[in-house]
Amino acid sequence: MVAGAIALIALALRRRRKRRKLRRSADPAHDYQARANWSASDHALNYSSFVFMDVDGDGRFGEADRPMGGIVVRVFDDKGAFITSATSNSSGFANFLMSTGKRWASLRAPGLYRFSVSVPKGWRVSTGNESQMLRLVELPGSPAGLVGEDLPGLVGL
Repeated sequence: MVAGAIALIALALRRRRKRRKLRRSADPAHDYQARANWSASDHALNYSSFVFMDVDGDGRFGEADRPMGGIVVRVFDDKGAFITSATSNSSGFANFLMSTGKRWASLRAPGLYRFSVSVPKGWRVSTGNESQMLRLVELPGSPAGLVGEDLPGLVGL
């Protein structure tokens, strides 16, 4: 009796999976719903600084170079006040949450921000951009409500 119940459940799950696959379409026009509301958003995005090990020392991210995890990146406002810090992950990204609608986001307001990489003892910055000034501007309708005028440059160590 238990075996029969298990078989029926497995059959129902298989049918459900087949129906789900049939709903998929080869037509990309129906992949996304058209956005009708372009008012302010309360979503959040990562604004990231990328740190890599510059193996060949040329100051550019190339085939031999590798992402560096465990490197601390700090953010300061335009007056020099410390805002937050993040440690780069195994993919080399130090992520800072950006949003005008999320109060727990690190980057919440338009303005000029300084991103500063804490260089480990015995290392040097090969890209010459250990500290970078970047401007965030308000953009209503964008997912986070803010956008960067530029992206943080890659930092090679």
